[in-house]
Parts: sequence; C-alpha cells; structure tokens
Amino acid sequence: MDEKEILIRISQNLKKTEDLEYKRALLYSAYSTLLLSTNIFKLNIDIANFLTPLFKLLDEKYPKKNTQSSYVFKDYVYRSRSLIVARFMRIIQTSTDDAGTFLEKTFTEFVSLNYSSNKKQSPQPSKPRRNSVDDLFERFKR
Repeated sequence: MDEKEILIRISQNLKKTEDLEYKRALLYSAYSTLLLSTNIFKLNIDIANFLTPLFKLLDEKYPKKNTQSSYVFKDYVYRSRSLIVARFMRIIQTSTDDAGTFLEKTFTEFVSLNYSSNKKQSPQPSKPRRNSVDDLFERFKR
C-alpha cells in the first residue's frame, strides 16, 4: 500500500469518527505521513510553502493563549523534516478542539484535491521486459 492510499484511508476515517481523541491520533499519523513524504514534498521548502498559509489561518482563527507565541516555525526548523514533524505534532497535541477540527478539515481538503478517491489509475499495459543481453544482441547484430 503506497502513501497515497494511506492518506486517503486516513482521510476517510477522519470523516467517519466522532471521538475527538481518536481524531487527534489520526491527525498525528496523517500529518506525519504527509510531511515526511518525499513524493508529495520533494524539498523542505515545499513543506514551508504548505505550512505557512496554514499557520497564518490558525493564528487568525485560533490564536494561542500567550500572545508571544504563534504557530509559525523559524527558518532553522525547515532544515529537518523530523523537526518539522515534531513541532507540528506539538501543535496538534496542544490545539483546542476547534483548531483540531480546522486541521482535520485542511487535511481532508488537501487529500481530496490531490488524491481524489474517485480517480483510479488504470493499470499500465505491461511491456515486455528487456535485459542487457537482448540489447547487446541488437547492438552488435551477429
């Protein structure tokens, strides 16, 4: 099972469940899979481009209680995917129920836009597999 199928399945489970703690656990797995994926985000700067508008909306709608902190990560955080995931897991852990619902909605929208479950990839017709011996025979034609 590839990560696209995993993300679609997590998105479907998020929509189905009503338990807030279970949703929080699903958000941990959803965002860690999403942020660690090099197929979705080739470079760490792509993660920054994804998270910056998300953090801006979180700051506007659900500001943190102490005014000095915000959801924005400093530049050094984006150098390490594991650090990005760790900081984002902390955001999910400390988020209110409303902010958690917003994160859930954002994730499900991202998955539905990029990996619609209605789109099934048609299997590619299998091509005969060639090997180096066949290539050598064609190349030197003896």
